Amino acid sequence: MALYRRFAQSGAHLVKLRLLDASSSRSSSLAGKLEHSRHISDLARTNGANRAFLVDTLALVRRLESQDVPSKQAEAITHAIIAVLNVSLESLSHSCISKEEMQKSVMLLESNLSKFKSEVNSAQVAREMIQESTLSKFQNEIQSDLSKFQTDTKGSQVDPFSFTLF
Repeated sequence: MALYRRFAQSGAHLVKLRLLDASSSRSSSLAGKLEHSRHISDLARTNGANRAFLVDTLALVRRLESQDVPSKQAEAITHAIIAVLNVSLESLSHSCISKEEMQKSVMLLESNLSKFKSEVNSAQVAREMIQESTLSKFQNEIQSDLSKFQTDTKGSQVDPFSFTLF
């Protein structure tokens, strides 16, 4: 906003200088100079946001006229350049975001990342708990099978040498 104010103030100073120049000029009327001077600081309105840019259209018209371009044609070229500049700034404003929007996006992404991390951690804890309970169940089954086997084999002593080989 401060930059916009500086542009607007600079434009106002340039208009004053052009008006002083117009009053001292011998060949042009004040009304003709005012008509050209009002284009020094053009204000483009895009998406509700003001974008200020300084274009010294009078100097551009004079430069074109000094190169033997007719006055009306020089003004038309200048207006076409301003129109292209307006369109370029508008398309640029659509492809850029403000610092506040960027900060909002970063905060949203950080929030989503934090939620994702907590979900991953809770899923990991749940998976570990399931694995521990499954492991505990298997250990208990193995322990019971082992104790059954020991009780079954306790009563019958097997002689390892009693088996004959063919």
